Amino acid sequence: MSLTKHLDANWPAPQNIRALSTTMAQDIKQLQTEFDLPGTPEWLNQTHSNLCIEVDKTTSRDADASVTQSKSRVLAIRTADCLPIVLCNQEGSEIAALHAGWRGLLNGVVENTVSTMQSPANTLIAWVGPHICQSCFEVGAEVPEAFIKNYPFAKAAFTYKNEHKYLGNLQAIATQILKNQGINAIFHANKCTFEEKETFFSYRREKQTGRIATLIWFNPTERDTL
Repeated sequence: MSLTKHLDANWPAPQNIRALSTTMAQDIKQLQTEFDLPGTPEWLNQTHSNLCIEVDKTTSRDADASVTQSKSRVLAIRTADCLPIVLCNQEGSEIAALHAGWRGLLNGVVENTVSTMQSPANTLIAWVGPHICQSCFEVGAEVPEAFIKNYPFAKAAFTYKNEHKYLGNLQAIATQILKNQGINAIFHANKCTFEEKETFFSYRREKQTGRIATLIWFNPTERDTL
């Protein structure tokens, strides 16, 4: 039994795939032992970019999303208000992990990840982990303006708060982008990192803070161990 407090992904993924987000983990370096991972987590050098890599084909980890079909790889991202998104195919043979802040969403990190995967989009399942909710995500007018320019549907995801300030629903935007890519099986943690201060780290709540780890990997099946 793991000592690290975590939230298992509430999605109908194949039995050989596991995904989770930690809560206030004290030392994410211990995750490999805690969860009996098949390998060392493939941490990314995240910069709010739209870059997606295939971890089996490059040694670079300068990206905000990753994809693999290797059973020995563990995909991992760190967040503290941004959206952690994981993907897998229905066959249980391919996985992906995305760090999706508003800049990444705006510039196509979801689209780039889906196009990097070998599986057809309509065979993919998505889980959106804990992140900041709309009532806590306050932004200037330049953010909705930029989103509406790239994604006209995003207008409905922003509500006016006061002069020059809006509240943005990143989950709604990400969900629609996933749907536009052909993914219809989308599930949500529905946990707010900002509001649940006893459970999650939040950069907007505290600038000096830790990070939530979101992992996805292949669990060995009985057939694999024979």
